[in-house]
Amino acid sequence: MTSPDKSVPAGAYVGDSAASNNIGNLQKLTWEGARESIVSGVIGSFAGVTAIGGNWKAITDKSQSATTTAQSRSSDANSTVADAQAASAANAATIEALKPRPPGEPTSGTTFSDDFERADLGTGYTTYKFGRVADLQIVGGQVALNQKGDEGTGSVVALSKMTLNTDDQAVTAVMGRVNQANMTPTILYLRSTTTFSSFAYASVRSDGIWMGRGTRTTNPSYSTWVNVPMTIRTGDTVTFQAVGPNYQVFVNGAPVVAYNDSAGTSPVGAANRSFGFDSSYYWSGLFGYFSFALNSVAATDIVRLPVTGIGWALARISSTNALQPSGSRAVAANTFDTVRESSGVTVSALGPGQVQVPVSGWYRMSVGLTYASAAATEIRAELWWSPTAGATWQQMRTGPRTTQLRSETVMSGTDGDGNPVYTTNYYGYASSVGATFVVYLPAGAVVSPGYGCSVNNNLVGSNTYFDGALINRA
Repeated sequence: MTSPDKSVPAGAYVGDSAASNNIGNLQKLTWEGARESIVSGVIGSFAGVTAIGGNWKAITDKSQSATTTAQSRSSDANSTVADAQAASAANAATIEALKPRPPGEPTSGTTFSDDFERADLGTGYTTYKFGRVADLQIVGGQVALNQKGDEGTGSVVALSKMTLNTDDQAVTAVMGRVNQANMTPTILYLRSTTTFSSFAYASVRSDGIWMGRGTRTTNPSYSTWVNVPMTIRTGDTVTFQAVGPNYQVFVNGAPVVAYNDSAGTSPVGAANRSFGFDSSYYWSGLFGYFSFALNSVAATDIVRLPVTGIGWALARISSTNALQPSGSRAVAANTFDTVRESSGVTVSALGPGQVQVPVSGWYRMSVGLTYASAAATEIRAELWWSPTAGATWQQMRTGPRTTQLRSETVMSGTDGDGNPVYTTNYYGYASSVGATFVVYLPAGAVVSPGYGCSVNNNLVGSNTYFDGALINRA
């Protein structure tokens, strides 16, 4: 960076990789300034993350604008000053939303952070090498495989010798040099045994994220639960968390993929509290490819704060389809799979999201529905209710209707008799809808979210939710 007279101001960031003020070190400032909030703040504030509806939406909305700017302007380790500043702004907005709770609120648990500001990995990790690859090394404050000495596809896993105290856990990493991360992943691990015999994982490539579970006897075996295509760049913050059977990945604070392991396929318990990361190399037979380097890693127990008052937060975590027949009706019986929070109410039926309220009063409720496809001509969120358990269900409120923008019918061919066959193509549909309702409910009333949809469709997680709370007792 130069001034108009082409001189370099003192302290300016430069492109010389050997210089201490190389532009590649700028993102380290973001981590140094944010580390305390990420580590200490996440203990008390990840409870806010669990409210996938209104609470978490408010947090992600705050950071989404800056995050979008960062992702559109960042590319790789050759970022300009403007790119780095945009990435810093995105992370700062997310960190602001994840600051610690006020003093006096209970927090406990283990925290860990590593910014790799040293010459080598050191003795704080147990490493496992798979394949003919080199060792992990630290270069410029980032950890990755040594790019010399790799002979075949493989990886090195580094598990911290520190273990977490609880089953609810999160591990966070800031992505460093992108290398050729579209071809091979960097993986974050949690709920691992100390011997790496079983684990849950989030696999990060520059073109997407995979989440699942794994086991190991000699070499690790990975079983994918769910994946999402997206662009991950240098400077992005990726968090992998597990709360109960619910697993989620956040990128720059925004939830991007989730899974509910209701079957318990990944072991949970005192023997499964190790965490870590890996770095990998892929040999195509002609070219070699390296995964992301990591600029920093943090991990923490997620200590959920006590919930008071009267309210609830239900969600569908699974990204698999929950069929919803066309029409105007309460959601189908298998829609929701997770009780995020519940205080003072009775969740009489989780699948259809039925909640019975204990006292008369005014309640505020938010419904968010995410559809698997955008083929409907119109969609809307609704609120349904029954005055008492066992009474007839009826529509109580309807949200705004989202309608199609354009449709086009074209001849796509002919049938066996030579008659034309027409196909209708739809354009510009919304695939999600939401609404907030404030209604008076008598004691013992049962409420449930509903929808209006012109065609059969499917609801999916992780942004399908039903949140509510008493705001004024009668």
